[in-house]
Amino acid sequence: IILSSEQLRQQKVVLDLPPGSYHAVAWGNYLAETHAENTTSVSTAVLGVSGYFRDERVTTNDLLYFGRTDFTIPASGTVTSTVDFSSAHIKMVLDIADLKDSAITEGVSPITFRMSQLSPTVDFNGVFSDNKIPYYPSTAPEGDDFVARFNTLRFEDINDIQIDLFYDNSTEPMYTLNLADYMAAHNIKVEGINEITIGIRFVFTGTAVVVERWVENEVNPGFLTGNE
Repeated sequence: IILSSEQLRQQKVVLDLPPGSYHAVAWGNYLAETHAENTTSVSTAVLGVSGYFRDERVTTNDLLYFGRTDFTIPASGTVTSTVDFSSAHIKMVLDIADLKDSAITEGVSPITFRMSQLSPTVDFNGVFSDNKIPYYPSTAPEGDDFVARFNTLRFEDINDIQIDLFYDNSTEPMYTLNLADYMAAHNIKVEGINEITIGIRFVFTGTAVVVERWVENEVNPGFLTGNE
Protein backbone atom coordinates (compact mmCIF):
# COMPACT_ATOMS: atom_id res chain seq x y z
CA ILE A 1 0.00 0.00 0.00
CA ILE A 2 1.42 3.37 -1.04
CA LEU A 3 0.08 6.50 0.64
CA SER A 4 0.27 9.96 -0.87
CA SER A 5 1.75 12.91 1.02
CA GLU A 6 -1.76 14.44 1.08
CA GLN A 7 -3.14 11.35 2.85
CA LEU A 8 -0.36 11.49 5.41
CA ARG A 9 -0.93 15.20 6.06
CA GLN A 10 -4.51 14.38 7.07
CA GLN A 11 -3.05 12.35 9.97
CA LYS A 12 -5.71 9.71 9.33
CA VAL A 13 -5.54 6.91 6.79
CA VAL A 14 -8.33 4.48 5.86
CA LEU A 15 -7.06 1.11 4.64
CA ASP A 16 -9.15 -1.60 2.97
CA LEU A 17 -7.57 -4.78 4.35
CA PRO A 18 -8.83 -8.36 4.48
CA PRO A 19 -9.62 -9.84 7.94
CA GLY A 20 -6.58 -10.92 9.91
CA SER A 21 -3.85 -9.83 12.31
CA TYR A 22 -1.38 -7.14 11.26
CA HIS A 23 1.84 -5.56 12.47
CA ALA A 24 2.33 -2.02 11.16
CA VAL A 25 5.59 -0.07 11.17
CA ALA A 26 5.52 3.64 10.35
CA TRP A 27 8.33 6.12 9.75
CA GLY A 28 7.95 9.88 9.87
CA ASN A 29 10.09 12.39 7.95
CA TYR A 30 11.37 9.83 5.45
CA LEU A 31 12.98 12.44 3.19
CA ALA A 32 16.07 12.88 1.01
CA GLU A 33 18.56 11.86 3.71
CA THR A 34 16.82 8.51 4.33
CA HIS A 35 17.01 5.22 2.43
CA ALA A 36 15.57 1.74 3.13
CA GLU A 37 16.89 -1.67 2.13
CA ASN A 38 15.59 -5.27 2.23
CA THR A 39 11.99 -4.08 2.58
CA THR A 40 10.35 -7.32 1.41
CA SER A 41 10.12 -8.35 5.07
CA VAL A 42 9.85 -6.44 8.36
CA SER A 43 12.37 -8.85 9.88
CA THR A 44 15.06 -7.96 7.31
CA ALA A 45 14.27 -4.32 6.49
CA VAL A 46 16.67 -1.61 7.58
CA LEU A 47 16.47 2.14 7.21
CA GLY A 48 19.30 4.61 7.44
CA VAL A 49 21.28 7.53 6.15
CA SER A 50 21.25 7.82 2.35
CA GLY A 51 24.94 8.71 2.11
CA TYR A 52 25.90 5.56 3.99
CA PHE A 53 24.26 3.33 1.38
CA ARG A 54 25.94 5.31 -1.42
CA ASP A 55 29.33 5.10 0.33
CA GLU A 56 29.44 8.90 0.60
CA ARG A 57 30.56 11.16 3.42
CA VAL A 58 27.64 11.65 5.83
CA THR A 59 26.83 15.11 7.16
CA THR A 60 23.39 14.58 8.76
CA ASN A 61 20.23 12.46 8.71
CA ASP A 62 16.54 13.29 8.57
CA LEU A 63 14.46 14.10 11.65
CA LEU A 64 13.19 10.52 11.74
CA TYR A 65 10.30 9.25 13.88
CA PHE A 66 9.43 5.61 14.46
CA GLY A 67 6.12 3.99 15.36
CA ARG A 68 4.55 0.55 15.30
CA THR A 69 1.32 -1.10 16.29
CA ASP A 70 -0.48 -4.45 16.16
CA PHE A 71 -4.14 -4.69 15.22
CA THR A 72 -6.69 -7.25 14.08
CA ILE A 73 -9.27 -6.74 11.33
CA PRO A 74 -12.52 -8.58 12.20
CA ALA A 75 -14.59 -10.55 9.69
CA SER A 76 -17.08 -7.68 9.65
CA GLY A 77 -16.92 -4.07 10.78
CA THR A 78 -13.93 -1.78 11.22
CA VAL A 79 -11.22 -1.16 13.78
CA THR A 80 -9.28 1.98 14.67
CA SER A 81 -5.61 1.84 15.64
CA THR A 82 -3.31 4.66 16.73
CA VAL A 83 0.39 4.79 15.91
CA ASP A 84 2.40 6.72 18.51
CA PHE A 85 5.68 8.02 17.16
CA SER A 86 8.93 8.32 19.07
CA SER A 87 12.03 10.16 17.98
CA ALA A 88 14.64 8.09 16.15
CA HIS A 89 17.05 11.01 16.00
CA ILE A 90 18.99 13.40 18.21
CA LYS A 91 19.57 17.01 17.23
CA MET A 92 23.12 18.28 17.59
CA VAL A 93 24.39 21.87 17.67
CA LEU A 94 28.16 22.46 17.69
CA ASP A 95 29.10 26.10 18.15
CA ILE A 96 32.55 27.60 17.54
CA ALA A 97 32.95 30.86 19.46
CA ASP A 98 35.64 33.56 19.68
CA LEU A 99 37.50 32.26 16.66
CA LYS A 100 39.80 35.11 15.70
CA ASP A 101 41.81 33.69 12.87
CA SER A 102 43.27 35.08 9.67
CA ALA A 103 42.29 31.81 7.98
CA ILE A 104 38.61 32.81 8.05
CA THR A 105 37.71 33.77 4.49
CA GLU A 106 34.32 34.53 2.97
CA GLY A 107 32.42 33.16 5.96
CA VAL A 108 34.17 29.77 5.91
CA SER A 109 35.52 28.44 9.19
CA PRO A 110 39.03 26.95 9.30
CA ILE A 111 37.68 24.54 11.94
CA THR A 112 35.80 21.42 10.82
CA PHE A 113 34.09 18.68 12.86
CA ARG A 114 34.06 14.90 12.84
CA MET A 115 31.62 13.06 15.12
CA SER A 116 32.58 9.38 15.18
CA GLN A 117 31.05 6.08 16.31
CA LEU A 118 27.48 6.81 15.17
CA SER A 119 24.97 4.22 13.96
CA PRO A 120 24.08 4.66 10.28
CA THR A 121 21.00 2.37 10.25
CA VAL A 122 18.06 1.18 12.34
CA ASP A 123 15.88 -1.88 11.74
CA PHE A 124 12.08 -2.06 11.74
CA ASN A 125 12.09 -3.16 15.39
CA GLY A 126 13.74 0.13 16.33
CA VAL A 127 17.16 -1.45 16.97
CA PHE A 128 20.13 0.68 15.90
CA SER A 129 23.09 -0.91 14.15
CA ASP A 130 26.24 -2.01 15.94
CA ASN A 131 28.44 -0.94 13.03
CA LYS A 132 29.46 2.70 13.34
CA ILE A 133 30.47 5.51 11.00
CA PRO A 134 31.66 9.13 11.36
CA TYR A 135 29.54 12.17 10.49
CA TYR A 136 31.15 15.31 9.06
CA PRO A 137 28.65 18.12 9.75
CA SER A 138 28.97 21.36 7.84
CA THR A 139 29.28 24.74 9.58
CA ALA A 140 27.78 28.10 8.71
CA PRO A 141 28.31 31.58 10.17
CA GLU A 142 25.76 32.70 12.76
CA GLY A 143 26.62 36.14 14.08
CA ASP A 144 30.23 36.04 15.25
CA ASP A 145 30.21 32.24 15.59
CA PHE A 146 30.34 29.26 13.27
CA VAL A 147 27.64 26.67 13.97
CA ALA A 148 27.01 23.10 12.81
CA ARG A 149 23.36 22.04 13.08
CA PHE A 150 22.71 18.42 12.20
CA ASN A 151 20.97 15.23 13.27
CA THR A 152 22.24 11.80 14.24
CA LEU A 153 20.39 8.56 14.78
CA ARG A 154 19.72 7.79 18.44
CA PHE A 155 22.54 6.80 20.77
CA GLU A 156 22.73 5.97 24.49
CA ASP A 157 23.97 7.88 27.51
CA ILE A 158 26.97 5.58 27.78
CA ASN A 159 28.66 5.67 24.40
CA ASP A 160 32.05 5.77 22.73
CA ILE A 161 31.30 8.80 20.56
CA GLN A 162 34.06 11.35 20.04
CA ILE A 163 33.89 14.82 18.52
CA ASP A 164 37.11 15.87 16.80
CA LEU A 165 38.00 19.39 15.74
CA PHE A 166 40.34 19.83 12.78
CA TYR A 167 42.18 22.98 11.77
CA ASP A 168 42.63 24.02 8.15
CA ASN A 169 42.19 20.55 6.56
CA SER A 170 44.68 18.87 8.90
CA THR A 171 44.43 15.08 9.16
CA GLU A 172 45.18 15.15 12.90
CA PRO A 173 42.57 16.57 15.32
CA MET A 174 43.53 19.68 17.23
CA TYR A 175 41.01 18.85 19.96
CA THR A 176 38.95 15.78 20.88
CA LEU A 177 35.88 15.66 23.12
CA ASN A 178 34.55 12.43 24.65
CA LEU A 179 30.78 12.86 24.39
CA ALA A 180 29.85 10.50 27.24
CA ASP A 181 32.15 12.37 29.63
CA TYR A 182 30.70 15.69 28.50
CA MET A 183 27.12 14.43 28.97
CA ALA A 184 27.90 13.09 32.45
CA ALA A 185 29.62 16.33 33.50
CA HIS A 186 26.60 18.41 32.43
CA ASN A 187 23.91 15.91 33.51
CA ILE A 188 22.66 15.44 29.94
CA LYS A 189 20.58 12.31 29.34
CA VAL A 190 19.04 11.07 26.12
CA GLU A 191 17.62 7.71 27.23
CA GLY A 192 13.94 7.96 28.08
CA ILE A 193 13.68 11.45 26.57
CA ASN A 194 11.75 11.56 23.32
CA GLU A 195 13.06 14.82 21.87
CA ILE A 196 16.35 16.41 22.75
CA THR A 197 18.97 18.79 21.40
CA ILE A 198 22.56 18.48 22.60
CA GLY A 199 24.43 21.73 22.20
CA ILE A 200 28.17 22.12 22.72
CA ARG A 201 30.07 25.40 22.59
CA PHE A 202 33.78 25.40 21.80
CA VAL A 203 35.35 28.68 22.90
CA PHE A 204 38.79 29.56 21.54
CA THR A 205 40.85 31.55 24.04
CA GLY A 206 43.91 31.90 21.84
CA THR A 207 45.89 29.32 23.78
CA ALA A 208 43.26 26.66 24.49
CA VAL A 209 39.75 25.39 23.74
CA VAL A 210 37.14 25.70 26.50
CA VAL A 211 34.03 23.51 26.22
CA GLU A 212 30.70 24.82 27.52
CA ARG A 213 27.13 23.61 27.49
CA TRP A 214 25.23 25.58 24.86
CA VAL A 215 21.55 24.57 24.71
CA GLU A 216 19.19 21.67 25.27
CA ASN A 217 15.54 21.67 24.22
CA GLU A 218 12.82 19.18 25.07
CA VAL A 219 9.36 19.14 23.47
CA ASN A 220 6.31 16.94 23.76
CA PRO A 221 6.04 14.14 21.18
CA GLY A 222 3.27 14.11 18.60
CA PHE A 223 1.35 11.19 17.19
CA LEU A 224 -0.55 10.15 14.10
CA THR A 225 -3.87 8.33 14.09
CA GLY A 226 -4.79 5.80 11.45
CA ASN A 227 -7.99 3.90 10.70
CA GLU A 228 -7.66 0.34 9.48
